[in-house]
Amino acid sequence: MKISPLISQSHLELDVPCHDKPAVMQACARLLAQLGFVSDEAVFCSKMLEREALMSTGVGFGIGIPHAMEDGLTRPGIVLLRLDRPVDFAAIDGQPVDIVLGLAVPENMRSLHLQVLAAISRLCRVEAFAPAVRSAKNRAELLAAIDHMEQGLAFH
Repeated sequence: MKISPLISQSHLELDVPCHDKPAVMQACARLLAQLGFVSDEAVFCSKMLEREALMSTGVGFGIGIPHAMEDGLTRPGIVLLRLDRPVDFAAIDGQPVDIVLGLAVPENMRSLHLQVLAAISRLCRVEAFAPAVRSAKNRAELLAAIDHMEQGLAFH
């Protein structure tokens, strides 16, 4: 599975001002709601914070992947935020996060949830991913970079 077919320029925000993890969750929930993936921004933000309380989604290298399930969805929603400054995320490597991939997945599609998380994780492991996100001048450049990186990955 690739994430590039699931995102467009409207799913990307660059230099988002967030000062802490709850503000990051709120920014993700807001964009997911604007795109029609979640019906209630505040409720979904709470779900993401509850999930985050179980274990940090800071996966290392300045990347966070906050996610939660949403009733009524028929397909996953993915947003990518490049923060204007790194935020403490209690990441596994102790590094603050400045790249966030927020994910809303259908409540009744747990296997799809795992497939999308695996696709995001695979992309994040590409050595050029974080530098490309951090250096992108605009959304079009970032989207093209993601598509290019995924073309170089093997998929089953």
